[in-house]
Amino acid sequence: MNAGFQAVGGEGESGVKLFRYKYTTGWNAENNRTTLSCPRNTGAIKVVGFSPHRSDILYGPMAFALSTGNRLYCWNVGRSSWPRSPTRLGPSWYVDCNSSGSGGALRDEITNAAFVISPIGKPHILCTVNHRPGSHLPPTFIVPVDTLEYNPQSLRQQMNPIPDSVVGSSVLAGTASRNGRFLIVLEENGHNDYNMKLLTIRGAHTGGLTCSATGMLSWAVRLRVTNTLATKVSIFIQEQNAALEIIAIDGQGHIVHSRISVPEMLQDQPRPLPPLIHEAPYELAVPD
Repeated sequence: MNAGFQAVGGEGESGVKLFRYKYTTGWNAENNRTTLSCPRNTGAIKVVGFSPHRSDILYGPMAFALSTGNRLYCWNVGRSSWPRSPTRLGPSWYVDCNSSGSGGALRDEITNAAFVISPIGKPHILCTVNHRPGSHLPPTFIVPVDTLEYNPQSLRQQMNPIPDSVVGSSVLAGTASRNGRFLIVLEENGHNDYNMKLLTIRGAHTGGLTCSATGMLSWAVRLRVTNTLATKVSIFIQEQNAALEIIAIDGQGHIVHSRISVPEMLQDQPRPLPPLIHEAPYELAVPD
């Protein structure tokens, strides 16, 4: 690989800058850069990232961002847009996660976001939520990136909350395995009391993705997180043969490491799976 992207978050409707780097004798920035526009964004961009490297991803490589106002954005940043890249690129999909009714979400309530690609290549966004009293924002949820849907209410209806039997109300961070089979989330149970959870991704009854309590694993971790540092918690998953290596780093530099046995899982081998009968008409289920 001799080229790469870097996305930098800022504020307002010109909230993300995309830079391209090329490797010759070292990594060198190219002169052209692209502004990824964030319509109706009045806050700052708190999370920015890219889709995992999967050749089967629908729509191709994407960048995504989360704002402090609970708005999500995705842009198609496939290599076909370079070198004649536009100076400004509008989102191919975006959603205001706040309720359209009288009650809304509280600013900065979505603590983190991560890209999820299902086993058949459909893109989704996982949003972890620190749910607060009086908020109308759903608990931690997964929303499909549907570039053919533009109606704000329809987009919000596609947000699939993970059941409260699976995750609690205060989830600070999360990420997905590259093969689209597992989520890792970090929960706060009390003052300086945190749990990591491994969840199996499944097809939801109404379409899209969710998780169930079946096969869930939970263990305590020694991390230090404050509300202002929640988005600085980084979680990484490395897939190996029959195992997942999990590393989490908090905003103060504390590192925890876990290794989870996953029998019969092959390294970097995502593949289509048969759907649950009558339960997942739009997504393929992920068995135990």
